Amino acid sequence: MSRHTAIGKQTVSGLVLAGGQARRMQADGRKPVEKGLLPLHGKPLVAWVHSYLAPRTAVVYVSANRCVDAYARYGQVVGDDPALGEDAGPLAGLASVLPQLRTPWLFSLPVDVPAPPSDLLERLAAQAHESGAGIVYAFSERAHPLCMLVHRDMLPGLLEFLRGGERKVGIWQERSGAVQAVFSADDAGFFNINTPADLLLAEQLKF
Repeated sequence: MSRHTAIGKQTVSGLVLAGGQARRMQADGRKPVEKGLLPLHGKPLVAWVHSYLAPRTAVVYVSANRCVDAYARYGQVVGDDPALGEDAGPLAGLASVLPQLRTPWLFSLPVDVPAPPSDLLERLAAQAHESGAGIVYAFSERAHPLCMLVHRDMLPGLLEFLRGGERKVGIWQERSGAVQAVFSADDAGFFNINTPADLLLAEQLKF
């Protein structure tokens, strides 16, 4: 399918990126935290992202390396390919899911962004359709590289990037000709939960 072909629900799979270490959530000396399962307004963060993706995409995947049974309630769980190395970051999750796609496009969201802009996918898709780029990501005052629409034909380049020891999402996107979909600088939809303080703040917000 051409990248310029119109992008709709049946041509896009969703991906919740929940495979990280969540180090900023961990208190000193305490056990690791599974961020995606932390509750916000009574339901886990992964449920918020699943609720966003499910009506917009053909299928939902969850990139997770722990607590597989818990995450399986919210999509098809895919662990990082061991061949990509340990703690290879979110790009390893992307690279592990892309080979399984039955759609040409994959729409990824980090598990710590509970309430993205309602038109996020629509605007990423419009930018991809117009530009013909294989990667489009959101920009709102700063880059939100993991809020991304990526075509499955970007997989070979991604694997080469990772096998070369690279990990940084922004560098891969730049080298791959990614384009931005620009949102208002004051768009609160990109609020992300990195720390316990962020989670407390999120509890005070209305989503």
